Amino acid sequence: MLEVKTWEDFQKLREQFSTWRRRHPMFSHDVKAIEKSIEVHMKAHMDHIIKYKQSRKKQNLVNAQHELDQINKILNTVSKVELMAILSQR
Repeated sequence: MLEVKTWEDFQKLREQFSTWRRRHPMFSHDVKAIEKSIEVHMKAHMDHIIKYKQSRKKQNLVNAQHELDQINKILNTVSKVELMAILSQR
């Protein structure tokens, strides 16, 4: 399971989307919806990081971490669903 710890992991996450599309072509619409949902959180995270660098307010770091937590929550759910899809194929 992929876990996002910093913004530097976003590229690995984007590569994971293409892997999911190849592995589960029947669910490409669902993968796209997951991707859009995660992209919203990634953009919000980067906005909070930028605000932190400008103002040095700790609240911006807390907000940025909250966005990473939301991304990891989505990834955790998706990994469970993917496991069920893989097991149902066999």
